[in-house]
Amino acid sequence: LLNSNGVFVTQAGVAESVPPEHAIEGETDTSCYGPIQNTLATVFDCTVPYACNIPSFGSDWGFVMAFNMPTESAKTKDEIIDSWTDISRIVLDKMIDSRITDIENARKDGNQGPKDALRFYDGLTHRRIFALTKPLRQALKKEARIMTKENPIFMY
Repeated sequence: LLNSNGVFVTQAGVAESVPPEHAIEGETDTSCYGPIQNTLATVFDCTVPYACNIPSFGSDWGFVMAFNMPTESAKTKDEIIDSWTDISRIVLDKMIDSRITDIENARKDGNQGPKDALRFYDGLTHRRIFALTKPLRQALKKEARIMTKENPIFMY
């Protein structure tokens, strides 16, 4: 079970606005980024798609973050989502430096602290992973499928 302020995150397949041919051959569309987001939206108040490049996969890979609205919030759903995704890179780098404290060698080899010792993530990267291309956002918006036991979607 998830705590009331918990966040669920899952990988969700290739994050391309034009799915690869093998994903849409025949009668079955196997692209699953949109359906995973839609399925999570049946359970959670907020779903937030994001993506990052995975070199070994040869493309951007999609993820979906899902959570429920705080019960006592006066903010709208969009304001809540923006509070997670539209954080200043400077503020986020300071949060990383103050909260991530036991990375080995965080202050060695020219590193200025934890944000430099992390291999992938920092404030600027955070902004990039939530900045999906317009064609991808449009493709996700058009997607209506929801994954169910009766209507599974298999990713290749």
